[in-house]
Amino acid sequence: MKNFLCIALTAVACLMLLACKTTGSKISSSHREYGEKTETSAVEQTVPAEEPKSAANDTVIFRNESTVVIKERSDYRTYINGKYAGLTYRESETYLKRNATANAEKFSGKTFVVQDTRRNLVSQVKKADEVLPVAFTKHSDGTEKFIEDSGFPLLREMFDTLDKDYSGMSIGTYWDDNAVVSVFPLKERGAVALPVIIRFEYVGHAEYLGEDAFKVKAKYALRNADAQKFKAISGTRDMEIFLSIKNHNVMFVREKTAEQFTYNDGTTVKNEGTLLHFFNYVDTSRKITIGGDNKIKAIETQPNGNESSVPKIEFKKSSTYTVENTELGLQLRLKNLRFVADKDTLLAGEESKLDEIATVLKNFSGKKFFVEGHTASTGQPANEKALSELRAFAIVAELTKRGIPEKQFLYSGAGASKPLVSNDTPQGMAENRRVEITILD
Repeated sequence: MKNFLCIALTAVACLMLLACKTTGSKISSSHREYGEKTETSAVEQTVPAEEPKSAANDTVIFRNESTVVIKERSDYRTYINGKYAGLTYRESETYLKRNATANAEKFSGKTFVVQDTRRNLVSQVKKADEVLPVAFTKHSDGTEKFIEDSGFPLLREMFDTLDKDYSGMSIGTYWDDNAVVSVFPLKERGAVALPVIIRFEYVGHAEYLGEDAFKVKAKYALRNADAQKFKAISGTRDMEIFLSIKNHNVMFVREKTAEQFTYNDGTTVKNEGTLLHFFNYVDTSRKITIGGDNKIKAIETQPNGNESSVPKIEFKKSSTYTVENTELGLQLRLKNLRFVADKDTLLAGEESKLDEIATVLKNFSGKKFFVEGHTASTGQPANEKALSELRAFAIVAELTKRGIPEKQFLYSGAGASKPLVSNDTPQGMAENRRVEITILD
């Protein structure tokens, strides 16, 4: 996540204008889930009857944005070399910006991988154990070319084949098509993308979360397609797929699996269990006003679909935070937030800063907030990462005390891996010690 520099800002604005036209997607729907003196409040929420005129040196960017959110959960009984190794649980949330061009769709974003749920001071607050880059291009023939591939999303190249006229289709109609699935037999050995042939069968109407849906069942076998890594792969997966009647977009996929992987070194991994895939697609129109100091002054967002509207929010100059526009969404960078040295305890007097931040975040009801802690470099990476995670969690705990629901938060720590400036001076180290809150779009 990078600051907008003055020169780069204008170029980015132009690119955004050129890339603003968006269309519907094959994977969409809504799914309900589970040290400086602080100035006055930095947010005013207004819905003016007349659009105010921008200052002469302001820059206004209009953006049409499409975001795909894919949440995937795996819950397995795992056996390694024939011995029961326990339950394997993994949850991921992938946030992708979608940019449609003449011949392809380009997706880029991040995947947040959750291996456990933190239930210490705040229940249901999720720690992102990994934050992974994702970037791929979907071509007109449905194939996907990954530029950055960490194994997510798990289901690939299967959604175009599901875009059919089910209203005139007979129950029991079936068809076969190619797809790709990403598997993680052992996390430490990385993901593998396997080509598969899936048999689909239309089974009629169903209901998903109160919405009428078409239901398709499917089945496919896993076979060895990576001789450099595996001696053998065997197993099958059975799928239930729910598609919106309104637009044929995939809303939810449930998989039951029984599979075994044998690595070339003889290690065998057997998994039995379920995978759940949830899809949410959000189209918005956004107006961003940027002042002559290159800081965001205001943002106004209107949904193009059924998403709730976000009123116009104006940001005044604040000594508590700055606002940046990043690939994942608006980012609040908390400045001068003081902790006890080498601890996650806030110094007395810092509470008013968090009051100010909470006021901003309450304008984004239902959005997910990613809180990431950062430290200066002291030559101890493991300690730096641990401290940055603790400080991020401390901020989450304070914000939930101010009325923001726990389920809206993800948190992680980057240690000293993402410095803003050089750590060669005390001033630089102070600037690198920070907490950033991204409003995931």
